[in-house]
Amino acid sequence: MIPKDSKESFWTVVEQCLATFHGLSASEAHAKAVALRKKLEHPPRGLSGGGDLVYHDEPFYVACDLMGKRTEVGSFREEYDRMIDAQKQRQRRPARVPPPAAASRRRRPGANDRK
Repeated sequence: MIPKDSKESFWTVVEQCLATFHGLSASEAHAKAVALRKKLEHPPRGLSGGGDLVYHDEPFYVACDLMGKRTEVGSFREEYDRMIDAQKQRQRRPARVPPPAAASRRRRPGANDRK
């Protein structure tokens, strides 16, 4: 099973590739990526789910396949690597610790009560 955050990063890069290398708008890229992801993660009845297989390919090539244009990454390598590195950096960031609940900051009954 592939972790959810890794899947999110993968599809973010697919969308970025569609926009950057294939000229789609951000909304068009998002729509294409979401449609494929849903199709892979929720196959029709009777078909076994092989949706995780897509994660063994590079997001660059998934974007190319979506556009029907299998291109080599060669001349796009630097920019593509920056996209991948940016997603890796986002995954490494520690989770944000939420602030203490408001209830824990409330004054406890009897505390500092003066008679």
